[in-house]
Amino acid sequence: MSIVISNLSYVIDESPLLQDITVRVQSGSIVAVVGPNGSGKTSLLKVVNGETATSGGRVMVDDEDTHSLSLQQRATRFGILPQQADLDFPFRVVEVVQMGRIPHQTSMRANQAVVDEVIEEMRLQNIRDRVYLTLSGGEKQRVQIARVLTQIWDAREHACLFLDEPTAALDLSHQLALFHTLESIAGMGTTIMVVLHDVNLALRFAHQVLLLSKGRLLTSGAPLDVLTPEKMREAFEVDIELFPTNDPARPFILTRNR
Repeated sequence: MSIVISNLSYVIDESPLLQDITVRVQSGSIVAVVGPNGSGKTSLLKVVNGETATSGGRVMVDDEDTHSLSLQQRATRFGILPQQADLDFPFRVVEVVQMGRIPHQTSMRANQAVVDEVIEEMRLQNIRDRVYLTLSGGEKQRVQIARVLTQIWDAREHACLFLDEPTAALDLSHQLALFHTLESIAGMGTTIMVVLHDVNLALRFAHQVLLLSKGRLLTSGAPLDVLTPEKMREAFEVDIELFPTNDPARPFILTRNR
C-alpha cells in the first residue's frame, strides 16, 4: 500500500505542528520517523492514518484520499498503535488480542486462527491466559502490538501499520523479534510507518527514514543518506560517529561528548 503525502500541514490553535511535508512511501517498506521531541512525529502518524484532519495538503493511500475512507475501511486496512494504549479492565491476554478482529466480518474459527498465529509470532503463548493488568510494561506492549497485528494479519498485502514508539518498553530480545516480524510482513506488502527514538534501529531495519525538525521534513531517503553527522547535528544538536559493523551498509551510531 503506497502512501503519497503532498504539501501536508497541521495547525492547532494557530500553532503549526506540521508544515509543507511532501514525501512518497513505497508499498511494502518500513519507514522510520525520527526527530527530536516536539518535532511532529506523532502528529504526522495521526494525520497520515486519518485519525486527525489535515489543515492543508493531501494524503493518498493507493490513490485514495485517506480522509475519504470510511471508518470500516480504515479499521480493516490500518493497524494503529499509539504511544499509550490504556486498558483498565481485567481481560485475559488472548481476549485483548482478539479485539483486533472486531472490525472483520469473518468466522469465529478464522478469527481464532489469526489470533493463535499472531500470539505465536509475538511469543505470547506462555502468558495468553494471564490477566492483562498483571503484566509488566513490556509484556503489555507486546500484547498491544499483537492486537494491532491481528487487525491486519489476513490482509497484509494491502495494509498499513502505524506504530508510535513500539519499542519503548521492550527489552533487546523483543525489540529484535518485533523488527524481524515487521521485516517479514513488509515483505508481504504491508507498509509500515514507525516512530523511533533509537536511530540505530532505524539504521538497521528501515528502508526509508523521515527526519523531522520543528514540524518540517528536514530530509528523507535511505538511512545512510539521512542519518549523517551533519543532519543529526542539525536536527538533534548532537555530534555523532558512525562505527562499522559486519554489514557495511548498517554502521552503528554513537553520540560524542561536545
